Amino acid sequence: MYKKVSIIGCGSWGMAIANHISKNVHVELIHYNKKFISQLIDSRVYSSSFKFRLSENIKPAHELNTKSDLLIFASPVQFINSYQDLDLKRNDPKLLILSKGIDSENIMFPKEIFEKNFNINSSNIAVLSGPSHAEQLFKKDPTSVVVASTNKNFANDIQNFFSNDNMRVYTSTDTTGVQLGGAIKNVIAIAAGIMYGLGLKENSISALITRGLFELKKLGIIMGSEKDTLNGLSGLGDLMATCFSDDSRNRKAGIMIAKGKSLSFITETLNIKAEGINTCKSIYKLSQKFNIKLPICESIYDILYDNKNPKTAISELMIRDLKREF
Repeated sequence: MYKKVSIIGCGSWGMAIANHISKNVHVELIHYNKKFISQLIDSRVYSSSFKFRLSENIKPAHELNTKSDLLIFASPVQFINSYQDLDLKRNDPKLLILSKGIDSENIMFPKEIFEKNFNINSSNIAVLSGPSHAEQLFKKDPTSVVVASTNKNFANDIQNFFSNDNMRVYTSTDTTGVQLGGAIKNVIAIAAGIMYGLGLKENSISALITRGLFELKKLGIIMGSEKDTLNGLSGLGDLMATCFSDDSRNRKAGIMIAKGKSLSFITETLNIKAEGINTCKSIYKLSQKFNIKLPICESIYDILYDNKNPKTAISELMIRDLKREF
């Protein structure tokens, strides 16, 4: 099993994972912001949505250790290519992706980016997703996730490596479905936040999540996902967690939008890093590519990028042509 692990990206999820595995292995932390790494080296304290002192097994570093047994990538999808100066290919490493989203420029999943831009073999890549807020994993709340890889042995290794009495990991070979679920749920969570921000309650939120899941399945089946995956932890499970939780950054962004705040104010002044803002562009482009209607995702796109009034968008969703549920 793994003895040395390098985590690229020191956001809350990467740090929660570092804390989770550090009892059994040496963990190296890499981040594109060298000043941030220097501060971690000096203080040995991480402080963001939660605070903890780094254990002796966690080592912030300026350079990637090429002898690591496992690389874990935990930065936002839009920043993946900023790490191309790292020689990830050396020693043919195993790579576990924690990032959720779709690159909005080239409409690529994280796994595709690493395959095409970093020349990492598909069989050496796994993706982990599911209802897993960093703050709750850090508190050791029972958490269940799924790891997907075309390499079943690699998926099994990750399953055994991460699983303990507060984290349970399932395996899958459906990398497309697992990644798509982790992407679309952020867009729907922005919609949920908008509804909460407008004072809407269970009738509205429940309908949103149900129809949001329908849009996930509609796109997922066309892209080759398995329906069971989309009904599982990385689909429905993550969708529910992100739409309902106070820890959800995408939900928080939606609430701010409902209050009339601009995207620049949300992302820069409030420093809310909501992946759904960029992913929304990708989902919109995919709906056009496959010529399918995704009314909720399209409405969020209109709100974010065409300044549509949220109340108007909700009204238009409600008065569309009537039809069968399925």
